[in-house]
Amino acid sequence: MSDIYMNIPLEDIEVNEADNPRKNTEDNRYTIKSLMENIEENHLINPLTVEQRDDGKYTLIAGYRRLQAFKSLHEKGKLESDYDNRYANVPALVKQAVKDRLFVALSENLARKDMTEDEKAKGVYAFKNHTDESVRELAEKLGISKSYVEKLYQRGKQLANITAVEAKAFSVKFFNPEYAGEIIERTEKTVGLMKDIAKMTAEEKLELTKSTRFLIDDLNRIISYIRETEKKILADAAVKKLLEEQKKAAKPAAKRGRPFKKFKFTK
Repeated sequence: MSDIYMNIPLEDIEVNEADNPRKNTEDNRYTIKSLMENIEENHLINPLTVEQRDDGKYTLIAGYRRLQAFKSLHEKGKLESDYDNRYANVPALVKQAVKDRLFVALSENLARKDMTEDEKAKGVYAFKNHTDESVRELAEKLGISKSYVEKLYQRGKQLANITAVEAKAFSVKFFNPEYAGEIIERTEKTVGLMKDIAKMTAEEKLELTKSTRFLIDDLNRIISYIRETEKKILADAAVKKLLEEQKKAAKPAAKRGRPFKKFKFTK
């Protein structure tokens, strides 16, 4: 059976939190607010993905934040006297037969720029725990390198078995340099928002503060990565030899450039 595109009442869609790779939803409230504004202006560009159940309800596969944005818009609209219930139903793609809900949700979320490395790692680990697919098979399906999927899986495995404090320390050590550009882009965007902080409400300021937590962690990862790389460079035998040669070459030059000592003559 082929997939069906339709508008579904919000109350008919349920979320299975165990299948949702994005766990830190509280820190995404500011993003959801921006998404609400985007939906009001441009409508919903990408529909949700859901699976129809035997009881006539639907289980969300992908699009958690889009669903939350629609719910918030609906609640906001009900306070208006002329509200036409335009956000009571949300556009969704109904999967008639979904063997692997985790993979559909994981693949969509891995493509998002604002997914943190921890969220990706937990998603990959959760998927591997519920399937018997190899890292190579998952990497081929996702269209990313096997080594990166393996790193995410091992990271997710460690995060699932350590305390919150240990998880934070471990998280800083893990960094994929391919995402440095995206982190810098988010940094510039956040700094841009902070320039207009005087125009924000107290609630918006608080939400902006919460949204910077992941950004700070990512920036710490960049700093940690640069420091570790610098240590490796300075530990390289060829680099050590070059530094010694530069030091030796600098000593005679320093002597030649040394100023004459002034003597004080006495009568």
